[in-house]
Amino acid sequence: MGSIPIGHPNKRIRVAGRWSLVWALTYLGATVLFVAVVRLLVTWTPSTSDAIYLATGLVILCYTIETWRLRKESQLQTELQNRPFLVVECPGAGLNGEVLIRNVGRGIAINVSMVTVEIEDDVRVQHLGLMHLRPGEAGAPRLAVVSEQFGVIPPLAGATTHQQAVLLLTTRDPVLHLDYESNVRQRYRASFALDGITARLQGDSKQ
Repeated sequence: MGSIPIGHPNKRIRVAGRWSLVWALTYLGATVLFVAVVRLLVTWTPSTSDAIYLATGLVILCYTIETWRLRKESQLQTELQNRPFLVVECPGAGLNGEVLIRNVGRGIAINVSMVTVEIEDDVRVQHLGLMHLRPGEAGAPRLAVVSEQFGVIPPLAGATTHQQAVLLLTTRDPVLHLDYESNVRQRYRASFALDGITARLQGDSKQ
């Protein structure tokens, strides 16, 4: 006798019958467990009715905790599917290099900012302004080299302050911290260790 094709009515009836058996066994197991718990609680409570009430309360509590856990997992999966993820790319190093921030997630990244980078005593690379990146979009943050004592430090001859900042970032191997938000205003921070033109992710977490 040949096998029953997928989608055949008899096939669907068999599958439905198997699920009915699974549910029946599940309910039977739950009933047996409930009775066992009641019998156990009877030894600790004044009456059988009190034991039943207590067992019912325990069941409701377990159901509430499990429902909350499943809801949190569902929210996490939805967030992971729709949140932004940022990466750092360095197409080149030195004065002619560049530092790019790309959104590789499925959601828009708003208010993207790079935390001020300490290069050495009183020399910092600062991100000027904020960025908004759509999924798949990359942008170059506007950078400047600053000093707490002197303000913006003049760049080398023939270079801009942005080029000077890129030079320091791609030759001093700093750690970059990026703060950003999703479209539902959830805040994140991603950290990258630069090694020349290689950016290695160190962490990405909620804030």
